[in-house]
Amino acid sequence: MKILVSACLLGVPCRYDGQSKPCPDMEMLQKQHTLIPFCPECIGGLPTPRDPSEIVGDAVISRSGRDVTAEYRRGAEEALKICRMFDCRVAVLKEKSPSCGHGKVYDGTFSGTLRTGDGITAALLAENGISVYGESDIPALLTEFPAVPFTKMHGIGNDYIFIDRICGVPVDDMASLAVEMSARRFSVGGDGIICVCPPEDPANHGRMRMFNADGSEGKMCGNGVRCAAKFLYDSGYVPEDCREIRVETLSGVRTLHLQVENGRCTGAAVDMGKAVFTPADIPVLVSGKKVQSYPVEAAGETWKLTAVSMGNPHAVIFTDKPEALLLESLGPALEHHPLFPDRVNVEFVRVLDGEHLEMRVWERGSGETYACGTGACAAVAAAVLEGYCAAGKPVTVRLRGGCLTVTVAKDWQVWLEGPAETVYRGVWQPE
Repeated sequence: MKILVSACLLGVPCRYDGQSKPCPDMEMLQKQHTLIPFCPECIGGLPTPRDPSEIVGDAVISRSGRDVTAEYRRGAEEALKICRMFDCRVAVLKEKSPSCGHGKVYDGTFSGTLRTGDGITAALLAENGISVYGESDIPALLTEFPAVPFTKMHGIGNDYIFIDRICGVPVDDMASLAVEMSARRFSVGGDGIICVCPPEDPANHGRMRMFNADGSEGKMCGNGVRCAAKFLYDSGYVPEDCREIRVETLSGVRTLHLQVENGRCTGAAVDMGKAVFTPADIPVLVSGKKVQSYPVEAAGETWKLTAVSMGNPHAVIFTDKPEALLLESLGPALEHHPLFPDRVNVEFVRVLDGEHLEMRVWERGSGETYACGTGACAAVAAAVLEGYCAAGKPVTVRLRGGCLTVTVAKDWQVWLEGPAETVYRGVWQPE
């Protein structure tokens, strides 16, 4: 929401005495809304500094006796024009002022005594349907007009809406917010939201909570954690010379090596932990040590899948023609297959050669996405298990949104490398 505010409350030295009256609550207001600063007295043609003025009857008179009513009215009219130009439905104005005061103003005796009434600008704005608040009303205003500043980011097309919980952006129900904000064409749109939170362990740099587009909470996201690392670095939450950071996730702490150009993080290599094949740890309701090339019925066909956990469950299916598959029906059938009590992400993988894979991915809770970092890791781990790729060698995985590089060591430790990009920043406020 765009809000007209008295410039002196933002620290602009435009008061009659050449000073300002910064308001601490303005910082949070500025994080949640777009503020349009102005000073009606300056806009009306009065100098800074200037004689203090108060309302006497229907006029505005300076302490030296000068009638400055015309300048005050001109400033009020310009303020109204600004509100109309920027579609400001709300104004936060300096209290007690003969121009901006709302509810109480000085009584014209220059004794510091207040009386009931509005300043010239406050009165004109209120007459024209603009809600006027004083600086002491900001906490109530934030409750009345809740807004969520966000940053849209993506890792090769796997796009998430990032919300800064470190600075205290209020979010009561992250699951519901994910559903509302992720709806494509009807809202911001994305594969989900990721809240960047203060770390629980001060030895780490931040904590990531990820919610899919359907509101379910995910444990880990390879593309998302790279973007979270970029968010932490670019927002100044880690030292400028820092190149290794640790991010807490529900799957454990992830260490990332940052790629930085011109003071901005452009990507990262992530220690994704070890690929896990034990059925109970995925989980998948199959006995044995591994679920490898296991036949499963779905959508009227039999599919051979290999189950892997990368902190979240994956089913990898090797196929010659992933682009020909009807994922709209096949994806949900496999995601909700009774073998997977926590549902599952599904990767459809074509082996191009020992160092290149091509894949489509169906993410639980989000549907088909342009990329999935944990899915790419699971695909390479399954390819190493099946003998398609060699352990210890980087493998390029081509997804709809671009390419990721995955290295699976002989002990199944997995590294993921890829870009992270900021798309835009905005403020989300439901009507």
